[in-house]
Amino acid sequence: MFDEFCHKNIVKDNLNKVYYPRPRTTAPDELTSIFLEKIYGHDLCERERVVQTYADQKQAEMTIGKLLELYIQKTGLKFGWCCTGELVKDVDFIKKVHKGWQIFQIKNSDNTENSAASKVRDNTEIFKWSRRNSKKENTYYWDSFPDADLRKQMTEKGFRKYINDYYSAIKPKI
Repeated sequence: MFDEFCHKNIVKDNLNKVYYPRPRTTAPDELTSIFLEKIYGHDLCERERVVQTYADQKQAEMTIGKLLELYIQKTGLKFGWCCTGELVKDVDFIKKVHKGWQIFQIKNSDNTENSAASKVRDNTEIFKWSRRNSKKENTYYWDSFPDADLRKQMTEKGFRKYINDYYSAIKPKI
């Protein structure tokens, strides 16, 4: 069953997806800009640039999360890891083990999970792993990745190289 699941077209398609940040689809709240200008001293003349930079930052963070899943999938496939895509609700990866299945939620940062996502794990065996510590600069959790064999294959340096190579190999869309 695992091989059938992991070789479905939707999972194969995830391996070949090209991820770009999406353009902003919402209007910024002007009150936020006013707050930034009054409290943080941002220059009114820089308002549009600040608003766009913030939107770009949010999109970049979401895209890095998608690339993290792709990095784990491409590295982990030979270790039995399979990205579920949209096939299994609230589960990012599954892995066949001798007693059944292990299920995982993968987060780019320890502060990117919303309360709904954390409640999904209540009374379940869903294992959560985060790439980075949001409160300590340059602190990453690769050494605690939940698969000892796969853990040896993945590093922060390797992930950064993967992203650089990924975008070097495709034509920029933005």
